[in-house]
Amino acid sequence: MIPSLWEIALILIFIFLLFGHKTIPNMMANLAKGMKTFKKEVNNIKTAGKSPVKKKGGTKKNTGAKSRTKK
Repeated sequence: MIPSLWEIALILIFIFLLFGHKTIPNMMANLAKGMKTFKKEVNNIKTAGKSPVKKKGGTKKNTGAKSRTKK
């Protein structure tokens, strides 16, 4: 069952009266900041996966032989 236009309007008026005229814009501003931060972090993750990762010191293959080092 989909609410009608009048029901949606009544719900919005009730929310407006419940939270007040100052709280709703603050809530929307915080929501917008959160969405921007989320989008930024998703883009950072996407670009981090595309960039090559340089390893320090190179890679060593395990040949099974013991290495000889002088102490």
